[in-house]
Amino acid sequence: QLFFVAGDSRGGLSVFHPDGSLKGRVIVTEDPGGVLGLRRGGSQAVLFYSSHSFGFFSITRMDMPCAPCTGWASTVFDIHLEPDHPEARVLLALENADVLVFSTMHEGSKVCDLRMKFPRVSELPLKLSLVNGYVLALQTPHGREREQTGPYREIFFFDPLAMERSYGSVHSRTVALQVSFAKKQPELLLVHDAGKDSKPLIALNFAAARSVEVYELNLKPVSSGQESNGWVAWWKPTLFGLLLAAVVVWYIRKRWKPAEEEEESKEGDGEESPAAEANGSDAPRQEGPLIEEIEEDEDEDES
Repeated sequence: QLFFVAGDSRGGLSVFHPDGSLKGRVIVTEDPGGVLGLRRGGSQAVLFYSSHSFGFFSITRMDMPCAPCTGWASTVFDIHLEPDHPEARVLLALENADVLVFSTMHEGSKVCDLRMKFPRVSELPLKLSLVNGYVLALQTPHGREREQTGPYREIFFFDPLAMERSYGSVHSRTVALQVSFAKKQPELLLVHDAGKDSKPLIALNFAAARSVEVYELNLKPVSSGQESNGWVAWWKPTLFGLLLAAVVVWYIRKRWKPAEEEEESKEGDGEESPAAEANGSDAPRQEGPLIEEIEEDEDEDES
């Protein structure tokens, strides 16, 4: 069933039927400014956020299944949900340019656990988007900073899997790509991902521009590698080298063995040949019967 959800500055969420009639209104936060934004959270749920909290709201039940997540000091600037992730992670961009990652599901239970924090690479707050497993972060001025030209605004492509695999052990290479447009200052970014058969498109609107520029993204999708520790990068080449050495040794022994057997057979033939030459024939003689015949002839002569 189709519903329309709206948040207000007093911290309430109102649900409307398609004909415009009000289904109900629920207060979900008491933070100053009320509800700052909404995101799709599922078929019958929405993700809402305020200045210092976020949570899920069930449209059918008109209630929150669990308490909102809180615990950070800076104000929320942007939020993004990863619905395909097994932990239903929420990316939280703050006004101080930090990006926090929360897990909202664990073994079928609703949780609110801080998973990790992105490395700080910007002094400006970041607007977040997702494409091919990467987190796109656009530097976006806030408040009075919008009136200042300041530094050039850039787009960062974060690789969350690379961050998880080597976090705290080796260089994570979290920023897979960093894009700058020189004097052109991007203000709005929209990602269109049509699926695996086509390349993603990025639409950008630049400051003082009356048009939108569309770019085609040629970026290898994030691998789903299961390596979660940096030491994997060490033992994989080592194991491959050991297996290769074992194969080489086995191949050499296999090729060397027939040669040894051939030499042994030649040596055996060489030991029998002198006996055959002494008998005056190539075939070996039977010595037993010949000796007996010679002894009988000697006895006849004596008689």
